[in-house]
Amino acid sequence: MRKKILAVLLTALVCLCLAFTACDSDEKNEDEEKIETAKSSEGLEFGLSVDETSYVVVGIGECTDTDIVIPSEYNGKPVTKILFDAFRDCPSITSIEIPGSVTSIGDSAFSNCESLTSVTISNGVTSIGGYVFRNCRSLTSIEIPDSITSIGDGVFENCTSLVYNEYDNGCYLGNDKNPYLVLVKANDSSITNCKIHENTRMIHIYAFYGCGSLTNVEMPVGVTSIGKNAFDNCKMLASVTMPDSVTSIGENAFRGCKKLTIYCEAESQPSGWDRDWNVDSCPVVWGHTHSFVDGECVCGVKE
Repeated sequence: MRKKILAVLLTALVCLCLAFTACDSDEKNEDEEKIETAKSSEGLEFGLSVDETSYVVVGIGECTDTDIVIPSEYNGKPVTKILFDAFRDCPSITSIEIPGSVTSIGDSAFSNCESLTSVTISNGVTSIGGYVFRNCRSLTSIEIPDSITSIGDGVFENCTSLVYNEYDNGCYLGNDKNPYLVLVKANDSSITNCKIHENTRMIHIYAFYGCGSLTNVEMPVGVTSIGKNAFDNCKMLASVTMPDSVTSIGENAFRGCKKLTIYCEAESQPSGWDRDWNVDSCPVVWGHTHSFVDGECVCGVKE
């Protein structure tokens, strides 16, 4: 009899423990849902994509948040794009967080947001359209992920408070792991040389535009993209060596560089280079090799 009573009590105790565990688990799930809900801004306006597989952010809608957090999902489908002009002229926005589900940010999406101070773009975003942050004069920081492959015209135009990461005459933007991902511009148009940081992957549009005294640029292996007009009107630039990691060059990248000879490690022009990348027909040496021996550059041509 005692054994039966003990067995009944033990069974009851186990059931009670399981009930508490389930209750605790439900509370945790509810808490996680609350946290997730709290993280994402409510009231934003969305539109269904053409193929009906995802949503795009259309605008501010009825959202009153000053700290905008774009959700990664809406109505059970991923949010993959921020439409052009989506948050344009929203004076109350102070910060923006963009999830990795978003792949592209449309033209002028946040332009004229006068109170915007910080932007976090998660890994997964590949394209930032033109003039996205133009006239965001209070913007001080922006995190750009490694996934970025394209940044449009005038993205940081009149962002007069933006703080750059500086290295050897260059101003850079990036993220915590790589602050030198994108070389945005020279720190002054009067520079005579620039050693680009070894972790740089992109040279932005117009980065060295009008640097008329620039004579020497050291470009590291790993740079993949050179924006249009990047070295436009660098009249004194005598030579540039481009590693074979460069897969994309925009139009007029070396326009007005009358003294320039371009040394390319690639044996022929890659398909991703714009047809007008060398519009002034500067001399090009293909299959170029170079290495350093006792501090001296030893150059040649691949056999």
